[in-house]
Amino acid sequence: MAFPIGNTIVGRTAIREAFEQMLTMQSHYELEESLPTLHHGDLAPTSTIPADHSAGRYQVARRQPDGTWLRILHSSGYFARPEGPTAA
Repeated sequence: MAFPIGNTIVGRTAIREAFEQMLTMQSHYELEESLPTLHHGDLAPTSTIPADHSAGRYQVARRQPDGTWLRILHSSGYFARPEGPTAA
């Protein structure tokens, strides 16, 4: 995860702490309308209609060998951000 932009956060504990920090900065987030999720093999792109009327948000998840899904790409607006070494 990249938070703040330019920093890389790895691991569940570090990501949880980053989200806690985000919530101290902004405690309310508007619910956004989800668009249909597409599936193509082990990849699943999805997106939402931004409540703030920005350029859009999307993410791509990849099915893991155990059947769970892991986000590999996320974008809030114009810039896509790979989620770490597995995003290649």
